[in-house]
Amino acid sequence: MIQKPNIPKFESEAAESQWWDEHREETEQWMEEAADRGQTTILSDVLQRASERAGVTPAVSIVIDPDDIVRARSLAAKKGFL
Repeated sequence: MIQKPNIPKFESEAAESQWWDEHREETEQWMEEAADRGQTTILSDVLQRASERAGVTPAVSIVIDPDDIVRARSLAAKKGFL
C-alpha cells in the first residue's frame, strides 16, 4: 500500500503543475488504492459539505453612484449577462 504523498504548499501555479507532473505515478497509484478501498468521494458531495459548512451568506447593502450602476448594467448587457 502506497502512502498518500506529502503535498507541499506551492508558491505558484507553475510550481504546483510541475510537482503534480513529477509525482503523477505515485499519486495515480494512491488514488487507485483509495478507490479500491471505497475511500473516495464525488465532487458534488464535496461541494455540498463545503456549502453546509459555510452557512448562509448575510445580505449586505452598499451605496453605489447611479452613474456606476448604469455603466455596470451596460457592460453586463454587452457581455450577455442581462
